[in-house]
Amino acid sequence: MHILKKDENHITQLHELFEKIKKGNTILFLGAGASITNKTFLSKDIIQLYEEKIGKNLETEDIIEFVDILQTNSWFDRNDFDNFVETLLRRLEVGEAHRSIINMPWNQIITTNYDVLLEHAYDESRDTNELELKTIRSKEESFYTADSSQIKYIKLNGCISDKSKYPLVFSSQDFEESNSFYNEIFNSLKGLSDRITFLSIGYSYSDKLASFILNKMDSTNYRRRRILYNVDPYVSETRYEYYASKNVSIINYSMKEFFKLYRQWEEQAGNSIVRAKKIYFYDSNEKLLKLPSKLSLKTEGVIKQLCKSSVHPYIKNESFLLGEQPNYDTIRRGADVKREKEISNSVKKIIEIAKDTKNLCPIVFSKGFMGSGKTTIAYQVIQKLINDSTLDFIAFEV
Repeated sequence: MHILKKDENHITQLHELFEKIKKGNTILFLGAGASITNKTFLSKDIIQLYEEKIGKNLETEDIIEFVDILQTNSWFDRNDFDNFVETLLRRLEVGEAHRSIINMPWNQIITTNYDVLLEHAYDESRDTNELELKTIRSKEESFYTADSSQIKYIKLNGCISDKSKYPLVFSSQDFEESNSFYNEIFNSLKGLSDRITFLSIGYSYSDKLASFILNKMDSTNYRRRRILYNVDPYVSETRYEYYASKNVSIINYSMKEFFKLYRQWEEQAGNSIVRAKKIYFYDSNEKLLKLPSKLSLKTEGVIKQLCKSSVHPYIKNESFLLGEQPNYDTIRRGADVKREKEISNSVKKIIEIAKDTKNLCPIVFSKGFMGSGKTTIAYQVIQKLINDSTLDFIAFEV
């Protein structure tokens, strides 16, 4: 059941999971381990650092119990604790894991994290992201129905973006007050298709808070014994059978390794599709360009390169002469007469504009009456520009 490096078929198992992620059939559970780069989990860090601040040892590594104990003391100021946590979290920086996560088509993301790293990672590439990150931080917001262009990012335990509106959940009392929100989210998991897979990253289920979440999920059969895949390279082999009994499948890779393998698989799978669909691009010397498969596939049906190697539907000369709209191949094979003067003047003007505008992208319009040959002359001008070895031009049509 576990996906372990030592097993011969573990790569096949990983690829099956990657396929589910790619199809949008995976819900990601994101833990605090995704926000740091070592084995120490953030709840233990908070306990240690706050104990140093107050000069007391409360003798627990359980963050829930830790805050419960603090709240029994008259000198304890909960606002001070929450502000302290926020200060720590504000020091964290967006990492490659966050950038990988926001570029993957999750069914939804559910987290117990308080930080805003994933939101910042999304903001970094907002203009190029295919999917919008829609953040949900309360029961009222949870009723929002995301469309196909959005990923719901559900923050169960509050958010430092606005602690007064989305209080941080640490103590037993906090969890009781958040119970209806938890139930709303986990109840929504009951009716999921069998094709939906659960994956957790950044959790160690030996950690008290992570264990609490797992028990919460199973308390009323929220995941209906669905396998929960957990990326964690630190699990001891002696605990494998225990996790198997809990229907937790351990993937003993680090986050960095897991995302690297996903990107490699995605590129290989994309390359196969690119080859099958013959989506190729060339430089000005007709040498094949190697583009990321994801980028190449995005161009399909949107832009097409015009060059000696480009493939176009065949239009008979007779059909063209009878009025059918030409394509680049019609002109490339010389099916129309060349108006050398118009072509030469246009080429000269375009080169002048290109040299004058430097890094700008000028737009040149061709005007004339319907049937006056604008399309054929445009193709002929393009052909002359890209075939001139003294120039470095490539052409596309939208």
